[in-house]
Amino acid sequence: MPMFRLQEALELTVEETGPDKTVYLYPPDSCCPPDLECPICLTPVVDPYECRNGHMICGFHTRDIHQCPTCEDAVFINTRNRFVLSHLGAMRVLCPNNCGSETVTRDNLIYHIDHCPVPCPKCKQPVAPMEKSAHMRNCPEAMVRCEKCRAKVRRRVLRSGEHKLFCPIECPNKCGAAVAPVKQKEHDEVCPMKTVSCSAARCRCPWAGPRKLCVAHEVDCPYVKLMPMLDELLRHNAALQREVDELTQQLAAAKAPPPLPPPPARPAFVCTHVT
Repeated sequence: MPMFRLQEALELTVEETGPDKTVYLYPPDSCCPPDLECPICLTPVVDPYECRNGHMICGFHTRDIHQCPTCEDAVFINTRNRFVLSHLGAMRVLCPNNCGSETVTRDNLIYHIDHCPVPCPKCKQPVAPMEKSAHMRNCPEAMVRCEKCRAKVRRRVLRSGEHKLFCPIECPNKCGAAVAPVKQKEHDEVCPMKTVSCSAARCRCPWAGPRKLCVAHEVDCPYVKLMPMLDELLRHNAALQREVDELTQQLAAAKAPPPLPPPPARPAFVCTHVT
């Protein structure tokens, strides 16, 4: 029987072999002696069981197969042959994480997987599986809850302080609303507890208080009732002030001394000396 090349092992899946069998992926240049090949799945045996004639199959198959497929013997015993187990354990296998290591064997595959860095699903940084728990406690892209608003945000955003601009906090005007700092100016335009002045403040009304009381104040405010007349007086006063400014400029121009005449031009000097 020719030596079995193990390229076909790369195509095996857990569905084809069962959940109780470890699936090993072998490099293309690996080879397996025919006696260590399972006649059912055509790959190197895993957890080998052998019949009384020495034919081996994978331990997973003993649940459904009760006769040796080679000699039809009905007795299977879990092998303890150290030479067989040593040869199988020393076979090179491929890392399922595709790290490219060429020193992985069946015996140290579990240890290698625990220490083989794989990209973190959040930040894509390489992390060994055994260090994943510690990494996730500090992963910058992991989702965490804000202690104030209880919203889920990325740890990177929370640490940088960017979330504080959008984290709702109690309105400083004590109106009971929760407002994000970036929305505080918009909220102040309608906040019922925001301190505002009377609409007649330009007429020297001294009242200032919460917005929700401003309407009731303006109903009885005497300055509001006098605002039409005061506005007319203010407009007339502004017009008079502009007229006064124009007359002042004209008077200043009239009192200014006339400009001095330009100095007479000096005659050009002509040299008459002849040498």
